[in-house]
Amino acid sequence: MSTSTSRGGFALLTTLVTLVLLSAIAVRALTEIGTVHQATQNRLAQTRGEWAARGCLALLQSGYVAPEHPLEVAATELNRNAFCSAVEVNPAARLNVNLTDSMTLARFLDRRTAAAILDWRDADDVDRRGGSERDIYRAANKPPPRNAPFRHPDELLLLHDVDQQRLVDRLASLTVEGDGRLDPNLTSVEILGSLSVLGPAAIEAIVFRRSTTPFTAIAQVQEMIGAEVDASRYFTLDRRTRRVLLTGWGTAGTRTLEVQRTAVLFATESRLGIGRIEIR
Repeated sequence: MSTSTSRGGFALLTTLVTLVLLSAIAVRALTEIGTVHQATQNRLAQTRGEWAARGCLALLQSGYVAPEHPLEVAATELNRNAFCSAVEVNPAARLNVNLTDSMTLARFLDRRTAAAILDWRDADDVDRRGGSERDIYRAANKPPPRNAPFRHPDELLLLHDVDQQRLVDRLASLTVEGDGRLDPNLTSVEILGSLSVLGPAAIEAIVFRRSTTPFTAIAQVQEMIGAEVDASRYFTLDRRTRRVLLTGWGTAGTRTLEVQRTAVLFATESRLGIGRIEIR
């Protein structure tokens, strides 16, 4: 092989190696550009989602009427890149699993789940009929009950031998917050129908009344249910502090991100408007 041919082959090889290296550098550069572009879209979508969530709070403030009305904003388009919604998250519209009586729990869930809830939250290790205590959980290789109040509604999913699907379906109607009393203006018909102290006529009267004129005093609820039951023990209209879940969706390019914030609204002393607001 001649020297010139050898040099030509070496030069060709060097050129090919150089092209491969340049191609790799170009691919890496394009990848980094794409990553930066995606990160930019994410940040922009996040910012727009944050703005949208706060936009719903502004809509709530502008449309605020009176404390007995629910605070909510249906899914709303603020502009082509931002949407929002808001819903009041009031413990008084949900059943408190730490304070609700067994009959109400059985009606809203079922008897076995009610027994499991009571066994979980009571202080002893004696299982009640249909329930489960520490030894049963251990035999099933599951975390034992705390023998204390539930810390979060999701903890209910640890219950042994219950209808998990029914529990999941109703989890949003359960809480561990509040004093156990219910707001007659906000509580669902299904929860009202589960209350052990109310009959069908009282439930129908409450639902009919609030559909036309929201309750503004517990005495009005008392009229609906009769003198046999103390309405103030089961119902409340305290709306001085209210929590609203704000959800904003922001879009940037092909990216859409959801941002959720909780607004805590403190009513004025006259209870005719919103005072201080905290975003969490």
